[in-house]
Amino acid sequence: MPTVTFRTTICNDCNKEFVSTICHPRLSASCLRSRTIPTDLELAQTISFIRDEEHEVQRYERELARLRETVQKLESEATFLKQCIQERRQWTSAVRRIPSEIWRYIFELACDTASFTSEQSAKCQMASAFDFLRVSSYWRSIVNAFPRLWSSLEVDVYQLTRGSKCLIQLYLRNASEHPLRIRILAKPGFDSEESSLKTYLGRDGYSTLRMLLKTLSRCSEVTFDIDDAILSAALHRMEGKISFSQLQALTLFRCTFWKVLASTSESISPLWEHLSQATRLRKISLDSELLINAGVLPYHQLTSVEVDMADICNILLLLESCPHLLSLLWTSLTDNAIPLVNVPVMAPCLRELSIFGIPLPELDTFFSSIILPSLTVIELCPLYRSMYHPDVYGNGHWGGEESLANMLERSDAPMKRLSLDCQDWYLTLGGLDTILQACWRLTSLEIFVSCDEQTTPNGFILEFLSRFSAPRDHDNQLPIVPQLTHLRLHEVLQSDTEVSLQALEVIIRMAENRAQAMALKHVDISFSTELICRELDKASDPVKLEQDVHDRAQKLWKDGIQLSISWINRGPIPSPEPWYEDGSESDSDSCSSDMEG
Repeated sequence: MPTVTFRTTICNDCNKEFVSTICHPRLSASCLRSRTIPTDLELAQTISFIRDEEHEVQRYERELARLRETVQKLESEATFLKQCIQERRQWTSAVRRIPSEIWRYIFELACDTASFTSEQSAKCQMASAFDFLRVSSYWRSIVNAFPRLWSSLEVDVYQLTRGSKCLIQLYLRNASEHPLRIRILAKPGFDSEESSLKTYLGRDGYSTLRMLLKTLSRCSEVTFDIDDAILSAALHRMEGKISFSQLQALTLFRCTFWKVLASTSESISPLWEHLSQATRLRKISLDSELLINAGVLPYHQLTSVEVDMADICNILLLLESCPHLLSLLWTSLTDNAIPLVNVPVMAPCLRELSIFGIPLPELDTFFSSIILPSLTVIELCPLYRSMYHPDVYGNGHWGGEESLANMLERSDAPMKRLSLDCQDWYLTLGGLDTILQACWRLTSLEIFVSCDEQTTPNGFILEFLSRFSAPRDHDNQLPIVPQLTHLRLHEVLQSDTEVSLQALEVIIRMAENRAQAMALKHVDISFSTELICRELDKASDPVKLEQDVHDRAQKLWKDGIQLSISWINRGPIPSPEPWYEDGSESDSDSCSSDMEG
């Protein structure tokens, strides 16, 4: 039988070796596979071998234990050195030199929208301030000392979990005395006849809702996006615990409920009594007109109102009821009832008027019924004509430019910015000229319009700029809106033809004429064949220019005039689906190009 000898080098420097002192031969494989039984002599010899080898194994284990102890010591020392290196790098890190004020600013940006968000429907929970708290003791000290980071909550109370409730309690506690911003949501569908509110929301959701309602006295901004039945049940027996002492901004969704709250019900009318006593309330956002004529809001102190789904009569009532109103955002028209107004309603303080999602012809009566002597900004983004049957608004001409111009002239308003996003409508050059003459103090003008090949066969922008850069009369007066600094024009063309040299010449000449004696600094001209979203960034392709035109554009840039002429080639935004069935579909490709001088 062969013998086995083990020889292991322990140290290469001193050539120390570990040598096995037992060299007994191994049993052969054939011997192990056979059915032979060892003799007494073989049995005694084998037992002796086993005893010797067990003793040798113990010797091996003692040596291994010694080596393991050495390795562990080396590993421990290496870990210690790595920790020292990490600590020294942290000590010299540039991040360590960031002042706590900068960290507070970074945390504030991260928590700006909502430092805590819990939406059970989307199974989403975000707790930014709590996450920062767990990073390090230094961050914990900053976050705990900055109550504002804990002051913004967006809570869906439907089937809220116990853990989320504990987090909300932590946020309310750490917010200390800082004013809160709270948005309360709940899944609609509660029926008081089928189940109790506690069963519907869950035990923790129900208690959290009541806890949040009790904190309304600490809130500067509150948003209720909650079903009427849920809130009315939660407010039961809480009249003395509701207060809006610090409320500055209020947003109400599902306003059918708030219409009910404004009734004579004795159990919930105190809520409106507290709301009417919210002396700090300045801004309110409504998703319908129901509250405008309910007489429950402190209209006399409001400075900003946003309202959706309202008719002209209620908007006029709102302007008449809010003498200190500074800004109004109106989206969507409920009906086109003609108001009975003998004398135009005056809003003496209104500075910003934004109207979205309303067809242009429906605004003629509104403009004829108001006087806005302090108006500085008008932003109109009417509803697309394609949302209606073609017979409703005919050929797409507004025809009501004069009503807007008359309102501006009647108001003698110090207009500074005018934005007309009328991509699906046609404006007449004469009507637009009348509007601009009525607001000659403009510093910013933005127009998005469709090209009408009948009234402006050469293109709206070309013909408009030809008039725009010329004197208003034969007395060599300055062009219209002489104080203009920013000009943004976009035209939706019927085809993707290239920008003509004549159009480029008119654009360059207009910029040159106005740059000589006036304040024009920024010119942005663009074209497309599809409706675009003006809020999105645009992509463009370079346009080949004649050398003369290119040199003149470069000179304008050197003189401080930022000039851009482009084809919008971002993927076309699909037109809205009409509510009627016309049985036809169309699809077109967009062509785009760009020039930046």
